[in-house]
Amino acid sequence: MQATFTVLGIAPTRDTKAIRRAYAQRLKVLDQHTQADEFEALRAAYETAMRWAAHADASGQPPGAPGPAPSPAATSGYALRQPPQVMRQVEPDATWRALRKRQKIIDQAIAELMRTEPRDLPAAWQRLNAHPALESLDASAELGDRLLDRIAQHPDGQHALYTLGQQHFHWEQASYRPRTPRAAQWLQRYIEERELWARQPVKQRLHHERAIERMRRHPSPNWRQARRAHATIYHVSRHMPAWWNLHVPAALHEQHARVLQSPPRWVRGIRRLRDMQSRWPVWLVWICVGVLAHGLYLWLTPATPPTAPQASAPLRPAAASQLRPVDNPSGNRRSYLLTGPVAAGNPNGEVLLDMPAPAYPPDAAGAQGTVQIALTLAVDGKVRAAVSQSSGDPRLDAAALAAAQATRVAGKLAYPFHVRVPFRFQMRD
Repeated sequence: MQATFTVLGIAPTRDTKAIRRAYAQRLKVLDQHTQADEFEALRAAYETAMRWAAHADASGQPPGAPGPAPSPAATSGYALRQPPQVMRQVEPDATWRALRKRQKIIDQAIAELMRTEPRDLPAAWQRLNAHPALESLDASAELGDRLLDRIAQHPDGQHALYTLGQQHFHWEQASYRPRTPRAAQWLQRYIEERELWARQPVKQRLHHERAIERMRRHPSPNWRQARRAHATIYHVSRHMPAWWNLHVPAALHEQHARVLQSPPRWVRGIRRLRDMQSRWPVWLVWICVGVLAHGLYLWLTPATPPTAPQASAPLRPAAASQLRPVDNPSGNRRSYLLTGPVAAGNPNGEVLLDMPAPAYPPDAAGAQGTVQIALTLAVDGKVRAAVSQSSGDPRLDAAALAAAQATRVAGKLAYPFHVRVPFRFQMRD
């Protein structure tokens, strides 16, 4: 018995939990396929220790402890006859019933884990592991194998459950062998597609991750949201189907596809119009669009009442003979006599144009030049002035324009006209 516990690496004990713990620790460092002999020896030692702990002798002393003092009969050479030991045998039907009960408990545990929400999985996992039927190593190994097989059959958004199982059963280690070929093929394909996902460009991967996160936030999207996620759904589900099915539930995918197949009316109208271009000339389509847009503009624009047309006399340029300078006794003003556009009833048939002389700007610093001012005279005597030819100095132009705007008209004009008046600036000695 001492050799049995030496294989397990612990001191002799009747604590079954300590024996299981030692067996699990030794099992982690052994490969069942390359170290078959060591594994068989470890398994035999584990079973022997468990039987010894369950059926200890009536003395209650651990193996290796000193026994009771020998009797006089033993010292005299006569051995007492010991009663034959009866080995308790387990009926095959009882073993089969225990296995069926354990399988039923494992099936119920897996079904409960598959239905549990991701945020409640840690608590449910701890509760199931505390079940007495799942404490043995065989039950734990069977639970891991059957759970992976169930995930391979129905990977519908079970990424959180797969991550939790991977942490406990180490499915992705090289020494692990799945229970069924289907689970082995699915696990290998998922690992390859996960590496393909990680090798994507960072910008593209971040775009897909944001799209998947938006899909989870909006399980009932509108058409615009479904349209934004369409590129990610098409690309990832086509190139990485195992990764996609494990991360995104099928119901969420189907909901986005259903919404995308029912676009709004204006989208359907644009698609029909685009299809019509293959049967009708493009220019005809654009003409129809323009007519519709113009009709919509007229319909939305409020109507304005028509205004009565106002007759306006055309502007007539003044001839050189119609504008004559007149001597003005005041040196700070300039006078011109208009003879052409004179209305009836004016004295002497003349109109006097009086304007002040421009003041030389004090900050001009000796600038000289001539500014041509265009005057527009209305029938009612209003004057509009504008610079038609600059002198090259804005200060001189401003002084001439200010003087022209102060022009006064004495008399009535027969029609409006315009005339150009020069203003010359020079420094006096």
